[in-house]
Order: sequence, then structure tokens, then C-alpha cells
Amino acid sequence: MQNYDVAVSGGTKQTRFYLGGGYTSQQATLRTNDFSRASFKLNLDQDITDKIRIGTSNIFSQSNRTNARVGDGPQGGILQAALHTPTYLPKFNTDGTYAKWAGFDNLDVLINNTDMHSTSTRYIGNIYGEYDIIQGLKLRSSWSLDYNDYNEYEYWNTLTNRGSASKGLATSSVSKNTIWINEQTLSYRQTFGSQHSFGALVGNTFQGNVSTQTLAQGTNFPSDAFKQIASASVTTSSSNRNQYNLVSFFGRVDYNFAKKYFFEASLRADASSKFAVGHRWGYFPSAGVAWQLKQENFLRDVGFLSDLKIRASVGWTGNQNGIGNYASRGLWGGGNNYLDNPGTVPVQLANPELKWETTRQTNVGLNVGLLNNRIGLEINAYSKYTYDLLLQVPLAQSSGFASIYRNDGEISNRGLEFAINSLNISKPGFQWNTSFNIAGNVNRIEKLSIPVDASYATERMAQGQSFHAFYVYKQLYVDPKTGDAVYEDVNKDGKITVADKQFYGSALPKFFGGLNNTFAYKGFDLSVFFNFSYGNKVFNNNRFFHESGGTRDDRRAINKNQLKRWQKEGDITDVPRVTTLGNNYNLSPISRFVEDGSFIRLNSLVFGYTIPKAVLRKIGIASARVYYSGSNLWLLSNYQGPDPEVNVTGDPTTQGYDLGTPPQPRTAQFGLNLTL
Repeated sequence: MQNYDVAVSGGTKQTRFYLGGGYTSQQATLRTNDFSRASFKLNLDQDITDKIRIGTSNIFSQSNRTNARVGDGPQGGILQAALHTPTYLPKFNTDGTYAKWAGFDNLDVLINNTDMHSTSTRYIGNIYGEYDIIQGLKLRSSWSLDYNDYNEYEYWNTLTNRGSASKGLATSSVSKNTIWINEQTLSYRQTFGSQHSFGALVGNTFQGNVSTQTLAQGTNFPSDAFKQIASASVTTSSSNRNQYNLVSFFGRVDYNFAKKYFFEASLRADASSKFAVGHRWGYFPSAGVAWQLKQENFLRDVGFLSDLKIRASVGWTGNQNGIGNYASRGLWGGGNNYLDNPGTVPVQLANPELKWETTRQTNVGLNVGLLNNRIGLEINAYSKYTYDLLLQVPLAQSSGFASIYRNDGEISNRGLEFAINSLNISKPGFQWNTSFNIAGNVNRIEKLSIPVDASYATERMAQGQSFHAFYVYKQLYVDPKTGDAVYEDVNKDGKITVADKQFYGSALPKFFGGLNNTFAYKGFDLSVFFNFSYGNKVFNNNRFFHESGGTRDDRRAINKNQLKRWQKEGDITDVPRVTTLGNNYNLSPISRFVEDGSFIRLNSLVFGYTIPKAVLRKIGIASARVYYSGSNLWLLSNYQGPDPEVNVTGDPTTQGYDLGTPPQPRTAQFGLNLTL
């Protein structure tokens, strides 16, 4: 990875500017997958008068990627082909042509023939104006724009499985996404005497999002020398357009007396076009108080206590994410043929009652400073209760629809957070700081009318269970006499069926946190950060495919756990005998592949040296620092996959599911910061 940045800033008292540019280039851990980005930034602020200011900020960038398929599916997946293909299979046939294997592409073909690339051209800009009406009263208006033009193209030649089946396959996707925001705020801040401070803010926001996509595909090319869709004998195309709007009004007041007693309250009203008429508006209030006990007379002279503050708050927030832009509407699709005539077909069932998902959160907290704030403690306890969950709930087949978006269910989260910061050593030329945090959370689905299976059918949402709970067949043991896996017969009917699946752990950790130490010695600085997680589970679906003894595919790679398989009467193991019969390798998902995902990771290490200014003055440089930065340098975990922090899908209902997922890369970066 290479990063280059250059910037210049300056101006006068009335005019200030910033001009900068940068370039990033990065090679991925997977061959063929590279990334580069060039960016340009311009900021300008101007005082028109003593009371009026205007300004603008602009970022323009272009990113280029050469892509590779990862995750689920054997077709074209470079990592999947590497994981699932036995290394003893030859790359080439005896005549020099590429060898073809059942199921997966020849890895050498993919590395040398994958042709997938994309370009993103993006602009993020903002203009604003401010007017000081009277002392303490300010009006601000701003317009923001985020525009992204994304083009993706891929060609699968006849050496690949996808290309050979279609005599060449090309796809093109052109997407344009535009987000604009207009915001007005009127703020007031004033101090009355020496004891009272008051602030207020009111405002509104208008936001719009429009996205379009045009797709084209071509097959049956005259040869691999022709890669553009225009050269294909069979072409298809489609396009779609999505948009939604959001309107918000908000207000906030805050007051503090003598810097001891603090109060803040806010209210916002949001209206989203995603919801049905009559349910588009949501109203979300919040309030908080704090008491700075250290300022009280009975604690002011306590020497070892430098800070003591208690806090409490309650508030409601709304959520509209996780559903489509037209989730509440009945949708029809066109283009379906009826006896060679165009027609329409219903594709989504309407729900005129769909409304905002709402979360009520209560917090209480304590801040303590000791020994002139050389030790700082923070404790927070919270309770979150989410109701009117936005879910895609399954429907009976007789309805004619597979599912419907609706508000269904309630989830609770209760937790405790603890943090400590300390200045361990502070001497001339040497300083050592430590910060440690740990948090635990208890999650429970309080109400849900019907169980909902998540993607990949490994997790299920059900009342009384944790979110992201795995739902599997529980393997009890392998019979030492027969070598067959024995599963728990939950309903005691003498058969292992879907009715015998049960909940078995969750992808959510019981607690997690981090530890950071920073050291400074003369011009040297060192920062070491560890993070950890405990109690979370990961479903290792790579083992499901590999740990099958070749029963699913005689040309699939075999996991080393097969060395522990049952082979003769009396063997004690959890890996059953190899057979294509029964439930040994034909049942999924099973508990044997639900693994402990707990870990400790050396997340980052930074070591730097700041060159003395006395040396730099001689060559006209204001400051200079050289550094090394490393990430993911060490990992301690019992998980049998490469990395416990993995997930094959972006679906928010599924976590901790590993299937051909690239692990986090280990990086090392050397840099130089210069200020002229």
C-alpha cells in the first residue's frame, strides 16, 4: 500500500483556503484484486462582513479496482477455488491445455484470466452561509451533495467455467447515486451573569436520494478476442430507478448552573417516504441531566479527587434502514410475457401500516478523576428496548407471496461499559499512558409473532432467544461401535427431522473491549493496541464442505480433521465414518461446525520518531516525523478458520458465518510526515 498526500493552506483574516491532493495504491491479499484512488480537495471560507460568512468544501475522487469474486459459490471464486481444490490435481493436461475439474475453476485460469474491473467517480461538496443576527444568535444554511458514478465490467472467457458454458460471458453495470441535503439551523448561546449558561437550537433538514442502474449482458462471442457486449450474438439488458426523501425538524435546549448542574432536552420529527401515508412521521424526544459533584463545597477540597460527575439520560430514536425504498407499497413488475405479449405481475404485497422502528434507551453514568486526573474512570449502564422491528416476515404459500415487510417484534439490550485511563509515568523526556475498556451486553428477543430464519438458514430469530442465535442439529457424539454421528432427537419421535433443530450459541459476544498503551521518550513514540472478544460463536461452513471425506465431491479438498475420523470399532472421536448414507455428512447445519470465536488481537502498533526542530531549521522544514504502522500483527484464537472476525454476507440478520471469506490482512506501512 502506498499513500501520498500534499496540501497547502493559508489566506488572510477574511479569507481562508485549503488545497490538497492525494493518491493511494493498494494490492490485496488475493491476486488480481487491486485498488487505487486519486483525490483532490478544495476548501474556501470568506468573511463578507463581521456578521456574514460563506464557505465551501469540495472533494473530488476517482477510484479504480480490479476485482475478484469472494465468498459463497464456486463459479469464479478465487479463494473458493484455492480452498476447495486439492493441491495434488494438475494445472495442465498432458497436451498442455488447462485441466478442468468438477465444480471449481482451475485456479491458474482464474488468476491469469479474471477480467473484472470497476471505476468510481465521486464528488462530495458543501456550501454554507452564516449570519450573526445579534450577539449569541446565529443563522446557518447549507447545501450538500454526494454524487457517485460507478461503472463495473467483467468478461469471463471460455477457459473459465462461467465463460465456457456461454461461449464467453460479459456483463456491464452503470450505477449513479445522488444524495442531496439542505439544512437550516438557528442557534442561540448566552451566559447570564457568572452562574447561568443557556443554549438553544432549532432547525430543519431536507434530504433526497436517487439511484439508477443500467445492466447489460452478452453471451456467445465469436472468440475471446472480442470482449465488448456489442460483439455478442445474444444480448439482454435491464434498468431500474430508486428514490426516497426524508424531512426532519429538530430542536434542542441546554442549561447549566454554576458549572455544577446540567440539563439538556431535544425533540426531532422525521418523515420518510419509505413508509405509508399516515405513518411517515416519527417523533423522537430525549432528555439528560448531569451533576458535577466535584464543584460542591463538601468535595471541592478533597485533594485526591479531581473529578466526580454523575449522568443520566433517556431518549427515543427511529430507524428506517433495512427495508426497501418502497417497502410499504404494493409493487408490480412488467415485462413478463403471456403468449408472447407483454404483461405485469405482482411482486410485493402492500403494507399500509408500516411505520418507524423505535428504540428507547436509558443511560446512567459516572465519571471519576483521581490524583489530578492522572487516573480517570468511566462507568456507563444502559438499557435499550427496540419495538416495531422492521422485518421481512415469511407468509404462507397460499398468499401468493413469500414474505412481507412489517413491524413485528421487540428486542432488549442491557449492558455495562467500563473504561479507565491512566497516566502511569510522567517524567521529563518519558511518558506512559494506558487506556482500557470493556463492555458486556445481554440481548433478548422479547416478542416476535413468528420465527424468522436468517440468510443461509444457520440463524433464527425467535421469541426468548438472542439475536444472531445459531439454529442447528446438535451432534451429541459419534457411536464408537458404528462410527455414525448421533444427533439429539428433540421431539423424541425416533427420527432426525427439521423439528429436531435447536438453538446453539450466538454470534454476539458476552463481552469485548480493548487495551491501548502509548509511550513517549524524547523524540520517539510508541502505541500498542489490543482488542478482544469473548463468548461469540462462528459457524465454520468451510469445515462443512471440507470435513466430508470426499462424500460430496471426490475432487474437493479434504480437511485435516478427517485424520481423526472413526475408522474402527472403539474409536473415540467427533468426526464420523466416511459414508454417503445416513446423516453423517448429509445433514446441515450441525453443531460440530459452530466454533468458539473468542480472540485477542494485536490490532495496531505504531512506532515513530520526530526529528528535532534544531536539525530541521537548517534545511527549512518546520517538522518531520518518520513512522512504522502495523495492523493485525498477532492473533490468539481457538477458531479453526483463518480469522474469527468474518462474515460472508452483508445481510444484517446474519453474523459470524464463514464461507470462503478472506481474512483480515496483516499490514506494515512506513511513512514520512513533513510540514514546510
